[in-house]
Amino acid sequence: RLSLPILGVGAAAVTSFAKFEKLELSLKALAEEGEDTGETLKRLQEIAQLPGINLDQAANASAQLRTVGFEAAQAEQILIGLSKAVTLSSKGPEQLGAVVKQLVQMSAKGRILQEDLGVIVENVPSIGIALEDAFGSQNIEAIRNTGISAQAFTGEIIKAISVNEKFQKATGGLSNEFDNFGQAVQFSLSTLGKSIAESINLSGILQKLSGFLSRVTQAFSDLSPSTQKFIIVTALAAAAIGPLLLG
Repeated sequence: RLSLPILGVGAAAVTSFAKFEKLELSLKALAEEGEDTGETLKRLQEIAQLPGINLDQAANASAQLRTVGFEAAQAEQILIGLSKAVTLSSKGPEQLGAVVKQLVQMSAKGRILQEDLGVIVENVPSIGIALEDAFGSQNIEAIRNTGISAQAFTGEIIKAISVNEKFQKATGGLSNEFDNFGQAVQFSLSTLGKSIAESINLSGILQKLSGFLSRVTQAFSDLSPSTQKFIIVTALAAAAIGPLLLG
C-alpha cells in the first residue's frame, strides 16, 4: 500500500532535480571565468525567498540581464531591488518579469525610451519614487539629457531603491511565507531526486531506453506495409480478446 505513494514521491523528486539541474546548466553556459555556478544558484535561491519572485524567474531574469552585459552580481542586485519595488507596489512576479524585460530591451538598444519607461512604471508604480530620488524627475528627456547610459540608468534606479526607507519597510507577509514553504519543499525534493538519479544511474538508463525505442521504431519502419498491418491487427485483437478470456 505504501509503494505507490513512495513511487510518487520518488518521481516528483527526480522531476524536481531535473528542473534544478537544467537551471544550473543554463548558468554554466553564461558563467564568467572562475565563477562557481553552484554558489550562483545558491544566491539565486536566496533571492527567490524574497517577495514577488521565484527561483525560475530569478534564474531566467538573471540570464536575460547577463546577456546584455550585466555581471552576475549586478543582475542579482537588480533582482533584489526590483523585488522591493514590486512589494511596495503590491504587485507580483508577472509585473517584475515585465520590468526586467523592458530593462533588458533598453540595454540591448542602448537607449532610454519613453515607451520602455512607461511600461516599467505602469507595472511597478513605486519605481517612479526611485526615479525621483535618482534623477529628481520622471521626465524621460531630462533623464536622457544627463547623458546616462541605459545600463547606468538601471543601476541608479536600483541604488535609489536600496537607500530609500519606504522600500526597505516593504514586506511580503503570510503570502510570501506560503510561497517560500512551497519552494523549500521543491529544494528538498531536488536533493532527494539527485541522490536517486545518481544511485541508479538514471541518465544511463534513460539513454539505453531511448536507444532501444529508436531501434524498435526503425525496425518496424523497415518492415513491409503488409507485415506492419498484420502486427497492428494482431496486437489490437489480443488487446480486445484478453479481457474476455480473463473475465
